[in-house]
Amino acid sequence: MINIENKFMTIGVKENISLDIQLFMWNEIEERINAGNQVDYLQVFNISVIDEVRGIVKIEHIQEVPEYKKTLIIKSKGVKSNLKVFVTFESEYATMMLASEYWFKGVNDMSYELKEEVSFDMDKELWLGNLRFDFYDNKETLCNKFFPSDLIYELDKQEVISLKKIQEEVNLIQFDMIKNYNNLVSLCGDQGYSFEKVLYIEMEEANYAIKLIPTTDSYNYLYIYRKGDK
Repeated sequence: MINIENKFMTIGVKENISLDIQLFMWNEIEERINAGNQVDYLQVFNISVIDEVRGIVKIEHIQEVPEYKKTLIIKSKGVKSNLKVFVTFESEYATMMLASEYWFKGVNDMSYELKEEVSFDMDKELWLGNLRFDFYDNKETLCNKFFPSDLIYELDKQEVISLKKIQEEVNLIQFDMIKNYNNLVSLCGDQGYSFEKVLYIEMEEANYAIKLIPTTDSYNYLYIYRKGDK
């Protein structure tokens, strides 16, 4: 059960986002909880300044599982630049932080590297789902959509795998390794379809193959595979 009674925020949120926008984001989450919606442990808010002089701000509220997206336009001069905000939930509290402050618990204490050579089995029977992502609207903002398999929910229910840990690993790949469009181009070597590349990474909970196409009008894909010992 998501607990939002005990709320905390990081210094990054305090210094960069006004109280009215903070309360607006908390309220958006509380409304979904009170309505009986399934709320994921990680909530994402993309904040974009549309008109700084008039104080027009766009806030995009997203969660990956189950998929949810809502875009709102509000009036506020409480933010000066575009920001990505995470709200994470633990058993006793919730924390609001800038994406740059996010610490991937149980993931960052291990060393991971994207590789060009595959070192794990990618049999279709091990496929757990895939994430589609692109940078079409903004080279700094990664937009994604998750396509889970029935198997990933079944194994999570049986406690063979942890869907929460897989989400943490996927977020690490998205926000810490790929980061933005310019870094994606760097990983591929240059822009254009001819520089398409597939990278691979073995992590604690699952294995991943990432198909990168360094153009702004193409989708990229992150494929998730069950580990052989799971």
